[in-house]
Amino acid sequence: MRSRSIILSLAAYALVACSNSETAPAAREIIHLTQAQAAAVLGQVTQLAQIHSELRWLADSASLVLKSGAEVDPVDITTDLGAGPFYAIGLQNANIVTTSTSTSTLNTFYFIAFNNPSSPTDFIVIDGFKSVSGSAVPTDASAAFGGSTVVGHMFHVESSTIAAYRASIGSATLTSLSPGSTCQGLTLPTNTTCAETALKASFNIVQALRDNGGVVSATRSALLSQATVAGIRLITTR
Repeated sequence: MRSRSIILSLAAYALVACSNSETAPAAREIIHLTQAQAAAVLGQVTQLAQIHSELRWLADSASLVLKSGAEVDPVDITTDLGAGPFYAIGLQNANIVTTSTSTSTLNTFYFIAFNNPSSPTDFIVIDGFKSVSGSAVPTDASAAFGGSTVVGHMFHVESSTIAAYRASIGSATLTSLSPGSTCQGLTLPTNTTCAETALKASFNIVQALRDNGGVVSATRSALLSQATVAGIRLITTR
């Protein structure tokens, strides 16, 4: 009888612990965006980029990856930003610049996570930067938040109001997998190529401070142990 009581007590404790935890959605299936969903997510991303200047290029190029039929993968993000489940997609933008004396390459990584694709209200975007000498495209960016190597963004959209947060404590790692097939259905400049390229991400936003709306004390957090999501990589030569 005593052992049964212990088991029941442990079960009750587990239920209480789960009920008090932050959002941690269970595994789900991959989805492909409908035209309406792609437009809904893209429209919000465009608005968010107006708040955080680091995302301006993303606003200009997000339509290349957030389009009808695009694969978005479920990701198990634990966060107090808002209710999940969350889905994510990756985007990379590499620039190879050659001058009369040298060649350098900068790759920008974007991990874009959002909830309800039909009407997204919560976004977590991690962007990273890596520059090297030569023409080899950098394949990873890893650093603590607070510098310029990786930046964590969190947004909550409610009607016409957007609460924006920038990660101040924590770290993130973004890693490009090997490029695959050539992107289909995209019109690109003659000096730009595109390949389907998955992106592996992990991050721990211990603290993100709200940086708009005059509220400086509000904070948010988010954790992703690791996930690999579909995406594309652009390479532009100049």
